[in-house]
Order: sequence, then structure tokens, then C-alpha cells
Amino acid sequence: METWMTSNAKLLLAGALLAASLPGWAQTATGLSALQVLEATDKTRGGGLPGVSWDLKITAIDPDSGENVRMLHVKAEGDNSVAETYYPARAAGGRLLQLGRNMWYGRPDLQKPVSISSRQKMMGPAANGDIAATNYMKEYDGTLMPEQTIDGEPVYVLNLVGKTKWVTYDRIVYYVSRARLVPVKAEFYTVSGKLFKTAIFETGNIITHDGRKQPFVSRMVIHDAIGANNVSVLEYSAVKVQPIPRDELSLAALTR
Repeated sequence: METWMTSNAKLLLAGALLAASLPGWAQTATGLSALQVLEATDKTRGGGLPGVSWDLKITAIDPDSGENVRMLHVKAEGDNSVAETYYPARAAGGRLLQLGRNMWYGRPDLQKPVSISSRQKMMGPAANGDIAATNYMKEYDGTLMPEQTIDGEPVYVLNLVGKTKWVTYDRIVYYVSRARLVPVKAEFYTVSGKLFKTAIFETGNIITHDGRKQPFVSRMVIHDAIGANNVSVLEYSAVKVQPIPRDELSLAALTR
């Protein structure tokens, strides 16, 4: 894994150079359907890959309670993923398993896994579903809206509506770089249409998949729309594309 430069201008330059060096990718960066955009962006967040793992640091910042930190190791394959906490010590060994849109929590001292919701808050405004691999292409119906510009960069704007009640968010407005095909921003809405979270993305990691390099998320900052100072910062590192043993993505693995 390599690390991209993280300033806005440098990210744009790196994205342009990468696209220029990868003709197949560059040619798909214009005139895409919503489905094609989602297929590309899901891979930058762990979805649709044959196997990938990463370390995840979550920092929840709240003006009343200060900062809380949790560190996890995440493994994902297709629609499935498992995230195991290794810090702090009191939470070490706890695991979140996602199989499709079903989620469970388990740890070695529990007799059996506990079914949980992907919508349940984990730390600050970050929900359980935010730490899992993203599969918006399968979970949402997407419609392209008029394009916009964010920080001088043209972006696709997608209106995403959940296909089932099991999705983490009922509706998402998703802003995706037109040139780089990476997520830039997301707005999360309740079923009644109320904005309740926003997220900003950085894609400063690079992975190699199918013989070519592609970006992978390095940072996601989630803001509570009501409590502006209530923030969760998710930092991704040590990203590796590798096969994940099937028995690690199973209910039986949660309590052993």
C-alpha cells in the first residue's frame, strides 16, 4: 500500500496523473450511469472486492465528553465483513459481523452472537454500518442529479434511496468526483427527509486490484447535523487486498 498526498490540490493532481496512467479507468470517468459510478466508488470503501483488510481508528469528539478512541481491524469480502476491536483493552475481542445487511455482535465470553442494527450508533455520530464495507450499488436505487462543483472539482450528484428497510440510511445524497471516481461528500437523510448527518471523504490510500492501482478511502469525517460539534473521525490504514478465509466471516467465529 502507498499513501497519496492529502491536500486538496495534491489529491486532484494525483488523481489526474493516476487516471492518465490508467486508460481503462480514465475512459470510464465521463458519461457514466448511476450504477457504474456506485460500482467504482464502492470499491474505494471495501465493497465489491474479492478480499480486503484494513485498520480503522475511530475518534469520537463531543464537547461534553471529550475524545474517545477505538481501534479495529476490518476484513471484508463481497457483501460480508467482520470488524474486531483491539483498543481499548476493555473492548478488545469484540466483533461486528456483517453478512449481507444482517449484523451481529459477538465476543469470546458470550454464548451466542447478538443481532444488532446497522443503524445503531457506535461512537459519536458513526453507526455500526459506517465501519463495514460499502455496497451502495446493491443496497440503493440511484438517480443522477445535476452535476455540481465542490472546492473547484466537478462532481456527480447521486440521489440514493434504500431498497429495503435494512439499509443503514434511508436516503443518501452522494457527491462523487467526476475525474477520480471517488466519494467526496455524503448527506444522510431520515425517511421523513430530514438531514441528520454529513460526511466528508479523503481517498489517500492506494490498492492494487485486477492488476491496476485504484484509490481507497483514508479518512471519513462524520458530522451530526443537529450537534455541529459532535463528530466522528474514521482513519483507514494498512489496507491490503488479500483473500479472507470463509470461516472468519461466519457466526461461529464471533464467539471463539
